[in-house]
Amino acid sequence: MKQHLHDHPGVHDALYARKPYAEEVGFALERAPAADRALVVGCRTGEHVRRFEAAGVEAVGVDPYPALIEHARERSDSTFHVGGLPELPVDGAFDLVLAPFMTVNRLAADELEPALAALADRAGEDGTLVLDTGEYPDMESPTLRTASGIETGEEEKEGAAGSGCALFEQFRRSDGREVRVESVVLHGESWFADGHELVEFENDEIGTRLADLGFVVKREDWLPDPTTTAESSVFVASR
Repeated sequence: MKQHLHDHPGVHDALYARKPYAEEVGFALERAPAADRALVVGCRTGEHVRRFEAAGVEAVGVDPYPALIEHARERSDSTFHVGGLPELPVDGAFDLVLAPFMTVNRLAADELEPALAALADRAGEDGTLVLDTGEYPDMESPTLRTASGIETGEEEKEGAAGSGCALFEQFRRSDGREVRVESVVLHGESWFADGHELVEFENDEIGTRLADLGFVVKREDWLPDPTTTAESSVFVASR
């Protein structure tokens, strides 16, 4: 099922307003202090890219959802591409590659190897790769997250700009490491339902595959993120 949240960038930004974007970018730059160019894979509406800009780092964003990329372009002069893993629409190497929002967990099981290879290729011979992954609890009842202050474009005016929104979300393990995410989003006087699959890859599998690609790999504790109930880890891979 398509994720309709990604057709509503204003609602998305309201629900993720408390995500520690600046801290995540700061974390990545501490691991690659000499970085001049960064690539953000799974950039959503470009919040990480904008914070790289503020730090004086040239950044490029990639995301598979056109509405999110259009919104990102409206708020930043950086370069944004519609696309995703494992076929990245970006050539060349970057000093730093960041894959936030647990982007890796959104891959199909057979896409992990080519996706990590694509990230490694963009990191180049001396680059650093930072990516986060999630462990998703099987939930008996949904969680609730609320937000206010939706920025709404012309195409989203039905529902009233500046109104609040709410997300009801539940994880269900469907088969082994596959997790089904079901949610309902209320915004203004409108609502929509979403459903999508995640894959909970083993941390050892990700670490081993990155090492096979020539990286020195460290797994660190990620920053607390109030916008998710998943237990997250971060991999820092450097050459």
